[in-house]
Amino acid sequence: MPRGRVESKARDEIFRLIVERELAPGTRITEVFLAEKLGISRTPVRIALRELIAEGLLERDSTRGCIIPPLESEDMRHVFSLREKLEGMAAAQAAEHASPEDVKSLERILEEGAEDYTGWRREAFARHNEEFHRRIARMSGNAYLEKYIGECFWRSQIYVFFFDTFFLFGAEKRTLEATPYYGTSFTEHGDILAAIRERRCEDAGRAMERHVRASYTLLVKKP
Repeated sequence: MPRGRVESKARDEIFRLIVERELAPGTRITEVFLAEKLGISRTPVRIALRELIAEGLLERDSTRGCIIPPLESEDMRHVFSLREKLEGMAAAQAAEHASPEDVKSLERILEEGAEDYTGWRREAFARHNEEFHRRIARMSGNAYLEKYIGECFWRSQIYVFFFDTFFLFGAEKRTLEATPYYGTSFTEHGDILAAIRERRCEDAGRAMERHVRASYTLLVKKP
């Protein structure tokens, strides 16, 4: 397998272990452990870990390993409040600068994400959700917004993976009691897209702020 594909596979598999909660918050992981578990060499694992640390999904510890960030209420409040402001600014600027191709790309992401959501494909949905938010950050045309949104997005998603019922329950437990919080959050993406498509800058910014704030509020009110 070409080197790039091995590194991509390592990254995808580590991500899956976190989404499926096989690695718990606060867990220390090492290159050796992951290489053995995934059946690949340490070099692509090392590269994948560096990428995930840079993105905020993992933290480096003092022993040359890394950890899944622990879940702390104050940290969650901080990261979501930062996302609210940064992504609100990005959405407003995206509405100003978006090209027809940009809008089409967001429409495609939402369409594919909806299929993942209704099919209860958690890992795929998480990736489409990331793509939606990161694409809007890129569309803002502000490299600093894109950089800082990228750094805090996955950190916030750790809380989603471990608190949101969409990720806590599998398709076999799709009951009224397991109605996913993400249902409300996901539909809000359409409001953001509409405002960007119609170049309503202030509305796009406010819709994104409401969306991020609502996600935080639902997680805080978890059963």
